[in-house]
Amino acid sequence: MFEEKIREFEKNLYHKTPPYSSRNWGHNMHSLCSYQGKLKPAIAHHLVREFTEPGWRILDPLSGSGTIPLEAALQGRTAYSNDLMELAYTLSLAKVGWGDWSDAMNVRNDLMCFIEENKSDQDITRYSDWGFNGMVPEYYHDDTYREILCAREYMQDNPAKTWDRSLVYSCVLHLLHGNRPYALSRNSHPVTPFKPTGEFEYRSVEKRLDEKMERVRKSMENTSHTAGITTNQDYKDLNYTDLDAIITSPPFANSTRFYIANWMRNWMCGWEPEDFMARRGDFIEKQQKKSMDVYSDFLEKSVEWLRPGGRLILHTGKTSKTNMAFEIINRAPSDLRLIHSFDESVAGGEKFGIRDQGATTDHQYTFFERV
Repeated sequence: MFEEKIREFEKNLYHKTPPYSSRNWGHNMHSLCSYQGKLKPAIAHHLVREFTEPGWRILDPLSGSGTIPLEAALQGRTAYSNDLMELAYTLSLAKVGWGDWSDAMNVRNDLMCFIEENKSDQDITRYSDWGFNGMVPEYYHDDTYREILCAREYMQDNPAKTWDRSLVYSCVLHLLHGNRPYALSRNSHPVTPFKPTGEFEYRSVEKRLDEKMERVRKSMENTSHTAGITTNQDYKDLNYTDLDAIITSPPFANSTRFYIANWMRNWMCGWEPEDFMARRGDFIEKQQKKSMDVYSDFLEKSVEWLRPGGRLILHTGKTSKTNMAFEIINRAPSDLRLIHSFDESVAGGEKFGIRDQGATTDHQYTFFERV
């Protein structure tokens, strides 16, 4: 039955047919915060729907912005998400946890009081000589920048270890840069902060945060959601057992460096300039450039996490230089039985409304079963 469903999925590619093929398809919580390298929600939706059952325990150990765990939670599965990067952890927790809205409002009120009491003390020359696409202060009116520095300080003093904090912080992170009035920045890009243009205009954190949170509140109403668990650690340190499925999309080879592409939001989550050099070796996208043997460890951990008969489903990217599925399959231990693997061409596709000029030529789907 598992293999039959895979063959049907390969034949039909449900995410490429209406309404799933729409660029904006999916629950509004998928748009909680822009994130470079986010998996298309329709793909996550169908991987969960077709290959798992309600009530199953599903892990994404490299959860990124939480797309797969959110789809699992929306479909009645218990989602376990994990990511080493604080930004990704914050977004995943906000999408998987789902608590009482009044708690989120309490965090919002506390944050705004902190900003009001401390904004006049902020040094707006901080980070005036640092940034990847322009210096940080170039993005904001001075008064807006003071409020952002306050919010950043508040987030560092009150880490995103609870759903209510992660929800409010995710909203703030979304507002950091963009090309529409909702954004706090001068004109930039909502996903990757390109060097800003246009006039400096004061934009209140409070006004835009309240508008964003109200949109989020409405999106959560009347939605069935199974709360899960989110962690912030190296996947090697996870100690799960007897999971029903692992569904994940590791960083594509020769593609996005998540810690750089999301640099401003990482900075907002507490990264300092030196961290972008010092910490890069911690992440699998850097490690796999040295050797794809990193997936030997990953597959061994997957065996530990899964129950017998449990499923490992990988969504990877193929380039002219690297066939990720091939490399992973050749490193699979005997405890993982390969069921099927196939490629889906994405040449000439669109990404964020522009032609994708990246290195990825195919998306790959690889399905294992724990022996």
